[in-house]
Amino acid sequence: MYGSKYVFSKSFFTGWVVVAIIWIFLSIVLVGILPVWESRGTIVYTVKAMLTGQKPPKHPVTVGSPEKSGDDAVVSEKKLEAEDKKAEVST
Repeated sequence: MYGSKYVFSKSFFTGWVVVAIIWIFLSIVLVGILPVWESRGTIVYTVKAMLTGQKPPKHPVTVGSPEKSGDDAVVSEKKLEAEDKKAEVST
C-alpha cells in the first residue's frame, strides 16, 4: 500500500485490515488445522501404538495392495517378471 503513494481513507484502511485478518485465519485453518483433522484417525492410531509400546495390528489406512504402494511394488514387479520368464521357457 505504501508503494502506491495513494492516501487511503480510514474506512478503506479498516476494511483492508479486516479482509487481511480474515484471509490469515482462513489460511491457518486450511493449511494448518484441516490436514490434522483429516488424518486424525492415523494420528490416534500412531499415538496409541507409541504409548502402549506394542506392535499394533495392520491398520486399513496404512495398508495398501503391494501393486500400489512402497517397496512391495518393486518386489511384485520382479515376481511378475520372473513368472513371465518361467512361462516363456516352459512354452
